[in-house]
Amino acid sequence: MYGTFPPIEYQMMIDVSYRTERALQLMVPGQLVEGFVSKVSSNGLTIELTELLPSSSSLPAVRREIADFRIKGLVKVENLASDPAKAKDALKEYQIDDVVQGLILGVEAGVVQVSFCTDNTELKLGYIDIDVPLPPKIPRPTDYIDKLTRSSGFKNPSCVDNLKSVLGLSTASPQSFSILRPISMTEIKDGEYYDSLRKSQRSKWSMDTVASGVECFKKHQYEDALKHFNYALEIDTENVEAMVARGALYANKGKYEKAIKDFESALTINHTHSNAKKYLVETQTAYGRELERQGEFKVALRCYREALADNPESEPAKTRAALLTAALEKKAAEMREKERKRREEEQRLKKLQKIIEKDRRHKKHKKKSKKRSSDRKRHHYSSDSSHDSPPHKH
Repeated sequence: MYGTFPPIEYQMMIDVSYRTERALQLMVPGQLVEGFVSKVSSNGLTIELTELLPSSSSLPAVRREIADFRIKGLVKVENLASDPAKAKDALKEYQIDDVVQGLILGVEAGVVQVSFCTDNTELKLGYIDIDVPLPPKIPRPTDYIDKLTRSSGFKNPSCVDNLKSVLGLSTASPQSFSILRPISMTEIKDGEYYDSLRKSQRSKWSMDTVASGVECFKKHQYEDALKHFNYALEIDTENVEAMVARGALYANKGKYEKAIKDFESALTINHTHSNAKKYLVETQTAYGRELERQGEFKVALRCYREALADNPESEPAKTRAALLTAALEKKAAEMREKERKRREEEQRLKKLQKIIEKDRRHKKHKKKSKKRSSDRKRHHYSSDSSHDSPPHKH
């Protein structure tokens, strides 16, 4: 016996939505699928799909574990039995965790439509009395080698001999038994090494994610679009298209500084990117208009000048820069005139204050002089009176 081992992507850091999408593409009408009942309702059975099975020579001969995807299957009441009159009674025969097999009818909105009805008497559909393990409840190992060494097939001493027999391999010819020697004798091109292939794969995956984000953007689903663009840049940090698309989204939402940063980052990587150049100038101009409305005229003028530095032929930036420059010069002239008048008024007030102060001192001096004159007259009058008085009699 040899153990069934999950695909390597089970252990890889690949987004589950992408893996689920790929798994759903393998599900064609007539494909045999296996799973367990997770819900019983009046509408039918909801099942958790665990494995795709080969059902005929005309369909892909794959036996693939899909429990990790948590894909839902739906068996409607009318698809439980070939005789419609027995369908509702058939529903009562199923319980939670029953292992079942059915034929795929199709996929609708990510839910696999399954039927237990068939004319093929060789196929056993519906409940199957076998011990099929449910999806693991414990956290998955992060290391693929750890998962491999803990599998029953790896520990089985007869596993290799059984695999040789199943695959028709012979130990007499090492080249037929091992893939290592043929690979070592093959000249591998530079673009076929791991780093190059992985970079190419990540680039394509990232671009597919950008395309999904653009579709959301067109439908005005801005939050979903932003999630796609962010994820695309997590996959490939140098994806210029993701930077430009996210920058356009930010600009559309009025987040001009973030938009400008994305466009500039894109141009750092690809300085000839036409859309990045175009959107950068447009966003700088739009940001300048917003700053004008906020009264930040000098910062707005700097935005216009940066836009013109990137594209000297931008008419909107030229027009706004010229109008704002004229307005700022006019305002500066008005401020200078106002300052001149203020200084003149200040000088006039100082002169007036000096005149007032001089007049006050003059009046004070005049008053003191008048008082001294009056005092001298009284003293003189008093002296004359003492000389003119008669002598005293004794």
